[in-house]
Amino acid sequence: MNPHHYVSLPLAKRMKEAKFKQYESFARWCIPPGGKEAWLGTQQMVELPEMEYCDAYSVAELGDILPDFASSWRTPDGIWHCEDDIHEERADTEVDARALLALTLRERGII
Repeated sequence: MNPHHYVSLPLAKRMKEAKFKQYESFARWCIPPGGKEAWLGTQQMVELPEMEYCDAYSVAELGDILPDFASSWRTPDGIWHCEDDIHEERADTEVDARALLALTLRERGII
């Protein structure tokens, strides 16, 4: 699995805290005790009680969460932007830019 196709671990944790729900999840972050060396795994993996899990949203899944009028693009310097009519977020990957916008909109009670 390419980690650039899924939301980063820090944002996955924030989305979990913000109570986002992944309905048709394919991937999740697997975090061993002590938080060392987390990795991406599939939802078909057997859950171990000592592990922590966070849904790893894809660009497409975040597109379903965001309002229809949200858009994302990359500038020539390689920075990804994601915005609605009022808010704009920036990140190194499209998926993280979309996740940041989703978190901003959730914090403001828009989604």
